[in-house]
Amino acid sequence: MKKKVLIDSSSNLPYASFYLQGIFNIYGRNNVYFVSEPFKDLDPLEKNLRFIIKNNNIETKVFINTNDSYKINIKDYDWCDVYGNVNANYKYFPKESHPKQISLVPSFAVRNFNILDTIYFSVTNFLKSYTIIINRTVWNKFAKNEEKNTLKNIKRHFLDYFKNYLYRMPLVMYKNKYE
Repeated sequence: MKKKVLIDSSSNLPYASFYLQGIFNIYGRNNVYFVSEPFKDLDPLEKNLRFIIKNNNIETKVFINTNDSYKINIKDYDWCDVYGNVNANYKYFPKESHPKQISLVPSFAVRNFNILDTIYFSVTNFLKSYTIIINRTVWNKFAKNEEKNTLKNIKRHFLDYFKNYLYRMPLVMYKNKYE
């Protein structure tokens, strides 16, 4: 059996596009599946990437924290085998008490999909994670509280995919032409 990767379909994939591209490069697009079931009991935080690598009978659960904070989400930390953190801070979360945490390189947005795939994945991932997406809460800086806005959440989901397609370049465009 070859390896396959199950990615949480409620993840904000455009925000984690750099890491998603790495998954595609390592495992191949045909071995990557967007699903919701294995992740349904986890906190639906936006901008984070959760995935499970299946290799024969071995599963490795990976969480990539792409938030602009060094804080660790304990529920996700307990769930995963590897906790990648873009802003790891070993002063506040020492390695000896959080051995699953690894520090990741900063990311930048890249275009992962052509226009047809952008449409396909934005729709199918929305359908797979509908209840999670519409029930997300976001911080309202004017009211200074978290609030749920179903229509805004739906709009944001689709806009994130299309902005990623329109304004980001594929990773290949960043490669040195003189190598």
